Amino acid sequence: MTTSAAVGMSALPPLTTIVPQASARIQPCLSEDHAVLQGCQLELDALSHVGSLHEDVEQVKEGHIQWIWDKYGSCKGHPPHPLWENTKVTVNQRERLYVQLEREFAGEKECFFDFFTHQPRDELVSSSKGKCKVGASSGGESLFPLRKVVEAIPRRDRDLVGERLRDVYKNNAGDFSKVKWHENWGSMNSWEVWRAMGMEKID
Repeated sequence: MTTSAAVGMSALPPLTTIVPQASARIQPCLSEDHAVLQGCQLELDALSHVGSLHEDVEQVKEGHIQWIWDKYGSCKGHPPHPLWENTKVTVNQRERLYVQLEREFAGEKECFFDFFTHQPRDELVSSSKGKCKVGASSGGESLFPLRKVVEAIPRRDRDLVGERLRDVYKNNAGDFSKVKWHENWGSMNSWEVWRAMGMEKID
């Protein structure tokens, strides 16, 4: 070995001094990533916590669901978070529930929660005229769970489609008449009509 080569090798730091330094740099990065992932998991776990319809509605109204969409969903040009696949169903259910509040109940929360409160069968029959019972959901309420309400939407829609096909709702041309529908059901929304038809099945 030449003198210059020996000098060059002796100038290099021992391998044992390099590896711990690299490991020390990597370890904080791994710890930080784990902490971020754990924080995301806690946020999404909190979203999946089984609460009442009151909480489900408030999460949408207060913008929490939209925040979850923006942060974890596939929007604004970025791919979805790895944890999104297990969360999107819960997010979608809350959004669909809120649409029912706004579209079918015109945003009237009291009527909305009254309707989805468990009631004895005789009370359901007496309340099938389409008018909510003010104060029925206050104190000791037992609301239907979110999943049951959302899963009932397509069943309700199928039953109403079948109802609209009846001759009693057709005009002289044989087409569906909104006027005749209104004459029979008044201002009742889809849920109220479904209940009055005796075909409601939420749970």
